[in-house]
Amino acid sequence: LPLVSDEVFADLQKGEIDLIVAPDRYCPPAGAQQRLFEDRFVCLAWASNDAIGKTITLDQYTRSDHVVLKSHGAIPAVDDLFFTGRGIVRRVKVSAPNFTLLPRLVVGSHRIATVPNRLADHYRRLLPLKIVKAKFEMPVLCETMQWHQSRQNDKALTWLRQMIVASIASGH
Repeated sequence: LPLVSDEVFADLQKGEIDLIVAPDRYCPPAGAQQRLFEDRFVCLAWASNDAIGKTITLDQYTRSDHVVLKSHGAIPAVDDLFFTGRGIVRRVKVSAPNFTLLPRLVVGSHRIATVPNRLADHYRRLLPLKIVKAKFEMPVLCETMQWHQSRQNDKALTWLRQMIVASIASGH
């Protein structure tokens, strides 16, 4: 399933979905879960964007045009929750349904995207992008794996969970 939504969590609670990977703030406390990793958000800018240097102030951030994650349904994006809770308003010019599209929508523009550092580092190697460090507090992503309690001892699902953890530990 492409997105985290209320329906996905309802299906997980009913046992219709075996496993989800989502930010911890969205995972219902009733399910079995394991934290996978923690990652701080950073800004991504087109490498030729001369309006943005190696760092960005909050004033520059709020004056910049943004590419943001726009999830479907009632669940707001992690970064949106963070900024809204602090009264920070972004000038949204483009939105996309998942984080992996955001870096591509920055290339060739003066827009910036706020993404987890792991994702930014990956796309920086593939596209003409630069990682911009914020001079203000940024959200932290705590990615969590959650499954239905009835599948705690399922051998295939246990194997899958182990493979996911091993893959993350090896940096893949």
